[in-house]
Amino acid sequence: MALSKDFGFGSEEQLVRDQARRFLRENVPVDKLRAMVARDHHEAYETAVQPAPWDEKLWKQMVELGWTGLAVPETAGGLGSKMVAVTALAEEIGWVAVPSPLPATLAATMALRAGTATKWLERIAAGE
Repeated sequence: MALSKDFGFGSEEQLVRDQARRFLRENVPVDKLRAMVARDHHEAYETAVQPAPWDEKLWKQMVELGWTGLAVPETAGGLGSKMVAVTALAEEIGWVAVPSPLPATLAATMALRAGTATKWLERIAAGE
């Protein structure tokens, strides 16, 4: 697979960054973030059903925005964006420090892109 040599921050990357910034500002205010990370997880470990350590509704919205498919090639159902767009998204997620599977998903996507894991990339793009 040939890698793009265009590392510029263009309009697509600005769109991703601005969309992420706006979405996170509107959907993860500081009080919600504090409530998410302050949950008592000790009690959850004592029960058979454990809640996700992140807001599942928020995660579904991130999937709908296409964030899980940002780095996935178009041939596998993703958006096939440049690495700089993925970096812009990761940076915005990092600024807010929102707990979600997105950073791990983006990292796994980059590892899978190096091989021939189209089946898994399709599932990542779908937010599975």
